[in-house]
Amino acid sequence: MYVLDTANIEQIREAIKLYQLDGVTTNPTILSREKQADYFGHLKALKDLLKDKRLYVQVTASNFEAMKEEVEVLKKELGTDISIKIPASSDGFQLMKHLKGNMHVTATAICSFELGLMSIACGANALALYMNRMANEGIDANQVTSDLRTYIDQNHLDVRLIGASYKNVVQIRQSFLSGVHQATISYDLLKTSMQAKILRDSIKQFEEDFRNQYQVENALHIKK
Repeated sequence: MYVLDTANIEQIREAIKLYQLDGVTTNPTILSREKQADYFGHLKALKDLLKDKRLYVQVTASNFEAMKEEVEVLKKELGTDISIKIPASSDGFQLMKHLKGNMHVTATAICSFELGLMSIACGANALALYMNRMANEGIDANQVTSDLRTYIDQNHLDVRLIGASYKNVVQIRQSFLSGVHQATISYDLLKTSMQAKILRDSIKQFEEDFRNQYQVENALHIKK
């Protein structure tokens, strides 16, 4: 359900400990924030940390031939069980067709029904929908999501919709209700979405009531 949008080792390690994650997504911008000189070494460290969870790695080139060569390097360095993120451009569509059936492909920067449809036709296994960026351009992101989910379900396609580019918890909630299968979000936003004043107040009340009644911190201090 949740995919962490980060390349920070400590954030990933803590998130795996606390929550249930489906994987980690990266892109050139996210990786650049970590200031790691060894690009492929850092990706290997992420993959080793994730174990059986999926790592999403985006190509950094923009033309077909260069992207194709980059994918071969990624396969050699990281194996074939990663997801290759490919922008939904003309060259990107060409690469999707080239990799179809041989690698897990995530079409990224999807901002319209048409781009999603073409990505599916070219062999994408997942679509990363840029929710907030669509909203900023006046595009109804939830309608795009709903339309793509309807098309996928009606045609019994094995394609996942991944909501991305979120700025707040409300956007995440709305996109799930509109049909995304997963949401890729920053660790800060994940932690925020898992907090609630009612929850904190309830836990505090439970603890106070127990201590008042039994005069001990918790049940472990009660003698049998």
